[in-house]
Amino acid sequence: FGTVINIPDSEKEYPQVCFNYIHQNPVKSGLVKTPDEWEFSSYRDYVGLRDGKLINRERTAQLGLKISAKEV
Repeated sequence: FGTVINIPDSEKEYPQVCFNYIHQNPVKSGLVKTPDEWEFSSYRDYVGLRDGKLINRERTAQLGLKISAKEV
């Protein structure tokens, strides 16, 4: 019961799915047209539009997380 996400290698891909969801949620909700418009998102820090102090680029790299082409 509940939501089932079909991810072939879930241990590697699930963090990326979550990362993408977090950045795309304001767009999919109709709050903004592009993820960089949402001021409360870390997306702007990851793409270099803001010098965020709260994101951990080292940990993001360790997990292999990338801003997807769909988001750019």
